[in-house]
Amino acid sequence: MEYAIKFRPVRPASPHLNGRVERSQRTDLDEFYRNANLKSPDLSQRLEEWQDHYNQYAFTDSLNGRTPWEAWSERLSVTPFHDEVEAAYNPLRGEDSSSARPD
Repeated sequence: MEYAIKFRPVRPASPHLNGRVERSQRTDLDEFYRNANLKSPDLSQRLEEWQDHYNQYAFTDSLNGRTPWEAWSERLSVTPFHDEVEAAYNPLRGEDSSSARPD
C-alpha cells in the first residue's frame, strides 16, 4: 500500500501468468550462464555488463522488434509517477479516488 501497488501472487504451475519471467530466465541461462564461470570473482560485474548489452541491443519479437530499453522508454512516458498514483489512491475502496462513489 505504501507504493500503491496491488500484490497479486502467481500460483505455481501457471506459465500463462509467469511466462515472461520464465522466458527471461531461459535467455539468461542460454546466453550468459552457460558460458560464465560461476566461481569468478567478477561474476556480478560480468552479469551487469551482459544485462546492459542485452537491454540496449537485443531486438526481440516479443517487443515487436524493439530492444527492452526502447520498450521501457516508450512506456515511461505513459507511466504515472509515485506521487500521482498515491494522490489518486483511496485506501478505503482499494482503487483510485476518481472512480470512487461520493459519500
